[in-house]
Order: sequence, then structure tokens, then C-alpha cells
Amino acid sequence: MSQGSQKNLVFILGAGSSSDFGYPLGNQIFAAAHRLVTEVKEEDIKNKLGTALTKVEQVMDSIYSNLPSDKREYPFFEEVVTFIWDSRKSEHQDGNKRDGIVLPFDGSVNKVLETFVEMLTLTLSAVKFSEDSLNNLQHYEKFVKSLRFKEDNISIISLNYDLLIDRALVTCVKEGLIEDYNYGIPLDYLGKESDCFSIIPVDDNGHRFHVPVNVPDSRNKGILLLKPHGSLNLSFCTGHRQEGDFYYYAEDDITSEIMNRTDKAKCSVYNCHDTVKPLIVPPLYMKESYISQTNRSKVWISKRGVLDLKQGVIENYRSLIDKQIGYVLQFADELVVIGYSMPPYDFDLKSLLIKGLMANKNRSNVPVSIITKAEGHELNDLRLRFKHLAGEVRFLGQDGFLNYIKCCNP
Repeated sequence: MSQGSQKNLVFILGAGSSSDFGYPLGNQIFAAAHRLVTEVKEEDIKNKLGTALTKVEQVMDSIYSNLPSDKREYPFFEEVVTFIWDSRKSEHQDGNKRDGIVLPFDGSVNKVLETFVEMLTLTLSAVKFSEDSLNNLQHYEKFVKSLRFKEDNISIISLNYDLLIDRALVTCVKEGLIEDYNYGIPLDYLGKESDCFSIIPVDDNGHRFHVPVNVPDSRNKGILLLKPHGSLNLSFCTGHRQEGDFYYYAEDDITSEIMNRTDKAKCSVYNCHDTVKPLIVPPLYMKESYISQTNRSKVWISKRGVLDLKQGVIENYRSLIDKQIGYVLQFADELVVIGYSMPPYDFDLKSLLIKGLMANKNRSNVPVSIITKAEGHELNDLRLRFKHLAGEVRFLGQDGFLNYIKCCNP
């Protein structure tokens, strides 16, 4: 709870908080991917994004007819991946025959979805090198550094995969404005093995595993940065069931790490050598379905003599993050919403907000401050969406996040 004049401020960052810095909105992902594959100069990203795009276009041609040449007029990315995920219900295999979704390249519906996620990840990675992103990052950092970390209790809920807020917080750590920040889950650092790990025997049978040596900070303390949809610098591994299913990559070399992970990088922790996967919850309309049905396995519990279903890694991740979100909302004194319009299909987060604020004894007096890019009826619609969740709704900026920063933090 807040003490004295100290406030509990909860920031909610949506896609609009990143769009002014070069990152695409949901309806811009296909166009951005095709543009960046020709503009980006890093050959590694260019080649991998090009390969992913080729596969994605094959799938798009099999799903839709007469797709427009203008990629900006493609169906929304969320709509496409939601259809692909839902198609698993009609997927059957009978020898070489397959019913349901037509697959233009080898792989199940899950494999097709992974290809779309890979394209999304590579597209967001490529934005880091764009001129607009590099030029505007200083404005983003200026805004984050202006927050009253010493006077207020600050928690951040980011619905974005990108690392804009992460990099800004790293700058705050380096400048001593904050001690550190954490992602609300126990993390192991996963960097280059030669730099960060040493191999030692652990038992008489000669079993060996990797232990950290002079490991960089693992982001397990400090202010909360909660990313319910995952993040480009977080990974997970299902090859072992010990502490540390989740891994953290340093932001400074995140792009190369993403490239490695899409190349089926192997987990080096505990001598596991299983495939490490990006911790990304795809932008589905039915996120809960994906979360509850991925990376789960049946295990025999001899004591009870029944088959028990283990909680999946992503489900475990969301369980931890959702509890943290509920906690910060329960004690929130003010919500600051940046670039998030709470669309009707995003019931996932809306449900989290409602449940968290229901436990807030002072919620009718919790103001909602909004920074957005909208006008006219759009502003009124946005006001109505948040009006019933907490207290007074007020607009701090209506011309986008970047213009707000330039105006208020010249």
C-alpha cells in the first residue's frame, strides 16, 4: 500500500506506446515485414526474415484467395494466427493425407504458427536498426528517467514484445535512478556459454551441469516490469523440470540472441541441450486456449495411482505474471495507460484488469490517465471502456506518445 505521499503508480503500455518509435501495430505487421526485409542491412536478419516471409506467404495463399498486392490491406495478423491456431481442431493425419488446414510446407498447425511467430520476432528485431528507432530512443529514455522512482512506487505492465521499456530501464540502472528491475518470474541468465558458464561434476556417476560464473544480473529484483505476452529477451526450455525454466538474455546483444534461438539454439543449463524457445504468447484472440494447451505433458503419479497433467511452462509463466498484475492493481493509486485502447477482443487483459481492480478497496477513486492517438468519437469510446473499471478518466495526451514526450519533456 502507499505510505504517506508515496503513490502506487501502475503504467500499462500498449502497442501505441511503441508505434511512434518504428514498431508496427497489429494491422501493420505484414507490411512492416516486407518493407524491413528490403531495408535492413544486417544480412543475418535479412536472410532469416526473407525465409520466414516466403513460408508465411505460402500459408497466406493457401488460406485466402486474391490477396491484395498492397500488404497494408492484408487481414490483421491477429486474425490470421487465430485462425491457424483454431485450425488444429480439424487437423488429422492419415498416412500422407491431412484434413483441415492445407499446409504448403512440412509441419503441423503448431509448426505453421511457429513460423508466423518467427516472422513477427524477426520483424521486431529488425526495427531496432531502423533510423527512426535509433533517433527516437533518446526521447523514450528521457520519459522513463523522468518518472519519480524515488518518490513513488512504480510498476509497469507492458503488452509489447519489444525492448523499448527494457532498454530505458537499463539506462536508469546504469545512472543509479533505480537499483534494478525484474520480470516477476525467477530467471536464469542465458548468454554465451564460454563467457558465463563453467562445467563441474555433480555426483559420483559423472553427471555434469553448467553453473553460472560471474553472471550478469538476472533481473530478479527491483521495480516490476510485467510482460504477460512474453518478451524478445525471454526464453524457456522444457527439457528439464528444475528451477529455471525461464531464461533471460542481456538487452545489448538481444538481436543476435534472437537469431540464434530461431536457429534452434540448445539449452546449456543443467547440461540439458534441448531446444530453447522464445517466450512469446502469439497475438491470438483466444490467448487462454493457447496458454493452457501448450507445453503440457502427462506424468504418472504413483502415490495417487492416476495420470496427472503437469502445468505447461507458458501456463506457469502466465500464472506467475497474472498474480503479480493482480497484486499491483489491488493497491494501485493511479493507472497510466499509454497507447492501449483495450479492444473488445482483448478480453484476456480486460479480465485481468477487472479482477485486479475488484480487490482494490479504493478503486472508484483511482484515476485513469491516458496517453493516446485519437480524436472525436474515438476518445469518447476510449473513455467509456475505462470509465467502468476505476475512477475518473482523463487524457494527458491525444497526439501520440512521442508528441506527448516532446511536449512535456522538451
